[in-house]
Amino acid sequence: MGIAWIDLVPDADPAALATFYAGTPGLPQGSEAENSEIEFDALPIERVDGRYRIKHVFDDDDEQLADLVAWLAAHTELVSRVFVALDHDEYGAEHIVLDTHEGAVRRLYHYYAYPRLDDGSYYTDGEPLRACCRLPVIEEPVGVSDPGVLVDGQLARSTVAAL
Repeated sequence: MGIAWIDLVPDADPAALATFYAGTPGLPQGSEAENSEIEFDALPIERVDGRYRIKHVFDDDDEQLADLVAWLAAHTELVSRVFVALDHDEYGAEHIVLDTHEGAVRRLYHYYAYPRLDDGSYYTDGEPLRACCRLPVIEEPVGVSDPGVLVDGQLARSTVAAL
């Protein structure tokens, strides 16, 4: 299962994102969601600042959700930032924060929460989503022993906090 909160740029109409998606034949070749039947079933929420946030829930293939929101952010001028939370069942969970900066989508934060075994070691049988791993990062983690830390650091955390 996965959920994404997609923040739109100022003055963007949430229906425009759904219209853009509905008029698109599918995700690009090579995408894990390329041949899927994805329904853009999302709930627009008006924030106090007048901008819109779209809440999008996927019950099944969470890899498609991460692919979809990254693709929408890259191919429309409507998305300002995205928070994705994915539940990989017994393989852990994943949190990804994306934003658009100077026309490009980048990862501000990315953490894969691997489950731990009784001895405290990580069970690393699952792996982070490949689509989001190809996006540029704001900062590489340095000197981290947790294998789930993919994008983190002082700059990453302060940028996410400022959102």
